Amino acid sequence: MGIDFKKIPLSAGVYLFKNRDGEILYIGKAKNLRTRIRDHF
Repeated sequence: MGIDFKKIPLSAGVYLFKNRDGEILYIGKAKNLRTRIRDHF
């Protein structure tokens, strides 16, 4: 899945994962977005 983690900010925020049809599968929040997204992968 070619994610460039360096492009994800280190700041707090909300994120979501969608399937190929655009349906939301998961919504999350994090104090450090890059670390949290990396934890999912």
